[in-house]
Amino acid sequence: MSNTENLLTPSSKGVSLIVSRQLLIMERLFRERDLALYVDEFNVPSDGTFEEAVKKTRPGGIIRIGAGKHHLEYGITITKPLSIKGEGYAACLVCSSVSGAIISIKTAGVFSIEGLTIEITREYAEDILKISADRAIIKYCNIIGNNFSINRYSSSGIDFYECQSGLIENTTVTSCHTGIQVYNSANIQIIDCHSNNNKSTGISLRRSVNCELKANLCDENMYGGMIFSESTGSANDNICRLNKGDGIGIYSHSSADLAGNTCENNEWGGIGFRKSSTGSAYDNTCRFNKWEGIRIYDHSSADLTGNTCENNEWGGITFDKSSRGLAEGNTCRLNKQNGIRVEDQSNADVTGNICEENGGCGIYFDESSTGTAERNICKFNKLYDIRCASQSNVKLTDNVYKDDKLSVTTSKNPESNHS
Repeated sequence: MSNTENLLTPSSKGVSLIVSRQLLIMERLFRERDLALYVDEFNVPSDGTFEEAVKKTRPGGIIRIGAGKHHLEYGITITKPLSIKGEGYAACLVCSSVSGAIISIKTAGVFSIEGLTIEITREYAEDILKISADRAIIKYCNIIGNNFSINRYSSSGIDFYECQSGLIENTTVTSCHTGIQVYNSANIQIIDCHSNNNKSTGISLRRSVNCELKANLCDENMYGGMIFSESTGSANDNICRLNKGDGIGIYSHSSADLAGNTCENNEWGGIGFRKSSTGSAYDNTCRFNKWEGIRIYDHSSADLTGNTCENNEWGGITFDKSSRGLAEGNTCRLNKQNGIRVEDQSNADVTGNICEENGGCGIYFDESSTGTAERNICKFNKLYDIRCASQSNVKLTDNVYKDDKLSVTTSKNPESNHS
């Protein structure tokens, strides 16, 4: 028996037990008092500041933000599920602190923000709104950055990272580095949003799976309109215009299905599949882009059907650098170079397309290309309606062209039943 135990008489042991019970009672009372300080709903500014609201609202509670500008002296971190509801764009959180994200959320459960403007006025920033949650929801919000002084590549207006599912809807993001970024996440929908005048990309998906981009407008961004990088998903009915890169870029082993998009007046191409990416493009309109309307490039593969590619500086559709795929039922016209071009060890089946009034050839296969050209209508092209270079290996069947507009320089490329 220890010396300490020898000192504890029966009476002292009883006193110790009583003190322990009293401490437990006091601890419970303090906990109940603290819980009483928490609320299910907190109104800003009538009940206090936004910072106070975050501290005092119970997990799963609601923070309501009234109209007017509410200043945050510093960025804030939230570690519990909440619902933040503003009174429309007139409810504005303004931050002028010197570093860190404005609002950083990392929580289990569902976190949502609706009807709120968040604006940054400081000279340097990371993400404006950064969320990691089981499910994240942003609706009817307006995110305003200060992109002329933001230099961090990682900074975004909205950054979903490691989210299991999420929705961004009817939200505008402007003047940030990247407008909306989704990183290492899954099952994210971005619907009817406007991402404009950002220093990099309008919407960027990185290492994310099963994402849907629908009915968004991405314009005047300093890099691309939309980018998939090591990601999978779909992009439907979006408008991507006046961006400095591709309108829609499927890059770096990504896979995406694109339908009904309009990509116009972009500094690169309308749609680009690059770096071993795969997918499909159906019923898209790509026009007035500085490069091609659609380009399949660098070991990529895509099926292109029913697209319209017109008035592009380089050409309508190009398969380049060991790429492959199908071009069927597309209309390629009024492009300054070729309607459809297959080059640099690429392989393509070119079927049932209309290629007309292009500044180069309607359809062109270079020396190292292979494939088929069947039932295409090629007319009024400046150089040739169809041209197959000397070392190409192409099967031509039932195409329509003018007799003096066919250039086939090898017997590998027999033509039948043309008119």
